[in-house]
Amino acid sequence: MKLFSKGGKYTAAPQSVEKKRRNPAGASAENVRPASKPAPKSTPQATPKPAPSPVPQPVPKPVTPPVSKPVESKVVAASSLDATRVVPAVKPAPVAKAPVEAAPKISHDKKVAERKAKSKTRKNRSIAITAIAIFCVIMVGTLLFLFIRKAKAANDFRQLADQIQQIEEHEATAPPTTEYIEQTIPTVSVSDPTEPVETEPPVKTILPKYADFYQDNTEFFGWIRMEDTVLDYPVMRSHEDNDEYLYANFEGDYSYAGIPFADYRCDRDSDNILIYGHNIRDGSMFRPLFKYEDEDYWKEHPTIMFSDLYDDYEYEILSVFRDRVYYKYETVFKFYQFMDAENEEEFDYAIEQFKAKSMYDTGVDAEYGDKLITLVTCAYHEDNGRFVVVARRK
Repeated sequence: MKLFSKGGKYTAAPQSVEKKRRNPAGASAENVRPASKPAPKSTPQATPKPAPSPVPQPVPKPVTPPVSKPVESKVVAASSLDATRVVPAVKPAPVAKAPVEAAPKISHDKKVAERKAKSKTRKNRSIAITAIAIFCVIMVGTLLFLFIRKAKAANDFRQLADQIQQIEEHEATAPPTTEYIEQTIPTVSVSDPTEPVETEPPVKTILPKYADFYQDNTEFFGWIRMEDTVLDYPVMRSHEDNDEYLYANFEGDYSYAGIPFADYRCDRDSDNILIYGHNIRDGSMFRPLFKYEDEDYWKEHPTIMFSDLYDDYEYEILSVFRDRVYYKYETVFKFYQFMDAENEEEFDYAIEQFKAKSMYDTGVDAEYGDKLITLVTCAYHEDNGRFVVVARRK
């Protein structure tokens, strides 16, 4: 039986309290009181000192620890008779987190390779840009050079044409002069009237308007003109071949457009004078000949003017056709080989071929003894194609 101090006196504890203390497990946490120390045994000789009143201790409330840190166990004292009871803390369920992909590790060699690849790309781009720039400069320079050459050639032709016009205007106001040099007429012998008399044909003099041109260049052959077009050029004739004026001007200097020239195998008395000229895309040289593909244009412009050194002539369009340069083994009529007919039959055959090839019938015919000119330029309907206009002298 336990003694309970009250007011300085020891009294017996109530039975109910004693029972509760004997069965602390059934007691609630609020009724638990710390057990007091047993009082020392009293002796009859000494008066016992009163024991201090026990101070009730508050029961700590359980605190939920943070999720990220483990919670330590708490020790709760039930009574002096009970053993220390460890209350384990309840761990909350872990929060599921989205998986985070780890960044790929780039090795040092890979970084170096990427830097080299970028440097090589920049270098290739720089080389390409430089090459394109150089190409553009070359193209611009070439086009500028050709433009200057063409402009110079056109200016030269204009000057020649103006010079011809000035001479013609001067001739119109000047007194007329004969184009022939007077020759001494030989007398016939009376003693032998049947003896043949040898006489020389009259010698023609060069027209005044062409005299200066012939003096500057003895290969000057004449002048070709087509009304209402830019085809108004001098005609040259080399003494050796047909390549001399292919890319040369009147003075013999280089010219992209060249200058019209007569076949060196022809002369002014040939049955057919072949005259060649470039087909320049800007419309110059012999480009206007293609107008004769239109029959209506031919009806409005049925003639072409050509002058040699001694006379001015007008030619009627006889045939217009497309053809080509043939191989040597091909046995066909080759228009560029007809210049002088050996006889009437050969001449008539050539006229027949010209009319058969023509795009339309012009109604113009020719007979042996007539004089022709054939104007030839490049055409691109086939390899080595040619566009041809044949005209007969009126």
